[in-house]
Amino acid sequence: MAEYDVAVVGGGPIGLVAARQAARAGARTLLIERRRRIEHPAACTGLIGPQTPSILDVSTDSIVREIRGVNLHASTGRTLTVRAETVKAVVVDRSRIEQELLDRATKEGVEVRLGTEALSLDRHRIRLQSPSGTAHVDAAVLIGADGPAGRVAQWLGLPAPAQHLQACQIVAQRPETDSSAVDVYVGETVAPGFFAWAVPAEPGRLRIGVAVPGPLRPQPFLDRLVAEQFDGIRELSRIHARIPALPASRTVSGAALLVGDAAGQIKPLSGGGLYIGGVCARIAGRIAARAALGTAPIPEVLAHYEEAWRRAVGTEIAFGLTARELLAALSDAALCELIDALDRPAILRAAAELANIDHLSDLATDLAVHRFLWKHCLNALAIVHRYVDSAAMLQNDPIASCLGRLL
Repeated sequence: MAEYDVAVVGGGPIGLVAARQAARAGARTLLIERRRRIEHPAACTGLIGPQTPSILDVSTDSIVREIRGVNLHASTGRTLTVRAETVKAVVVDRSRIEQELLDRATKEGVEVRLGTEALSLDRHRIRLQSPSGTAHVDAAVLIGADGPAGRVAQWLGLPAPAQHLQACQIVAQRPETDSSAVDVYVGETVAPGFFAWAVPAEPGRLRIGVAVPGPLRPQPFLDRLVAEQFDGIRELSRIHARIPALPASRTVSGAALLVGDAAGQIKPLSGGGLYIGGVCARIAGRIAARAALGTAPIPEVLAHYEEAWRRAVGTEIAFGLTARELLAALSDAALCELIDALDRPAILRAAAELANIDHLSDLATDLAVHRFLWKHCLNALAIVHRYVDSAAMLQNDPIASCLGRLL
């Protein structure tokens, strides 16, 4: 009999959520994390939807700022501003979320081994390395939550996410302002293929970053952005990160599954992984426990995970992928023309009221209800059609078909 029912490799928020769900379902659960302390550097921007803490099942103690608006800046200097009366997003301290998740997982029975690295897998046996030496543990089910270049996927022969973004972010000190808006910067010379951001965080702190598709390097774009837009700030820290840009084509193999960044379970439009990863981690933990504790063959039970997580978040991911591809295909001139078409009080008011950053695919349907917006929306879509062969894009990309109702 296995020493553990479920073993989770990777102790970030997603791994902790999966481990906690497995333990809640009655599984003897081990979490393996190579860091000696649960704390996360500032690569995580920490901008999440207000409902994400409830998905992760944590308190709101980690929230450091509420966000009600966004300023979208084109490289030509054109800006589109959207403001809402209600809170549309929150900025969190990622380390505090992880610590709370760790504390709660431990209280619910998860055995946590910090400072421990998973070195190899031989059937159900995992070889571990820690300061006390080498050890082996057996687990009936393995969950890989070890990031986009994690070892678990390699051990299993599962494909890694096919595309990645390279990101660089600094935390900067600046005079405190009463800011409840984030700034987003787009353009061929600013962040080709993606975008840059400035997110107000703790008092006197600003998180500024850039992400671009590989093989581009984000650092030159970030340094230029800081020099041109943020004169007088003081850089406190800088970190680099690799972000999956596509979901993995397969996330289950035998008695193991992948979750979070390891599975490419992120929002394609923003690169954020806490909400979608949290949804998938809850599914992963429950199914892993059911597989380990039940009488049916484990691979047969785990096979349901693939269908379950894609059913839960697949539409949102597909919408985001298509929207990202369409926007990336637009030139700076086209982006400015699109911003001009969208800069209408009626559209901005409706977007501010209806937008949900965790369910942007719903915005299309919600806007369609308001017939007085159709003219403006059709004008915007006509611009996209003029610059991008979106029909061919939809035809060649089956998962993008959900955007067909817009185009």
